[in-house]
Amino acid sequence: MRLTLLGSLVLFVVAAAAAPIPETNAQRLARGLPPMPPANAARAFNEEKRHYPSKRAPAPEPAPTPSNFA
Repeated sequence: MRLTLLGSLVLFVVAAAAAPIPETNAQRLARGLPPMPPANAARAFNEEKRHYPSKRAPAPEPAPTPSNFA
């Protein structure tokens, strides 16, 4: 029992230490590296592609106004 608990604790500590730390573009630029590409570029492209402008009916012509022929 103790060996299982100790083994799982060691496994958890190793996994937590090996997890990558998210890096910001500011940190990358400070080290002289190029910025990372946008994480949601594909999603924004697909959403933009799905939306089409609504098609409106042409505006009705104005009603003729009576002219004063006096």
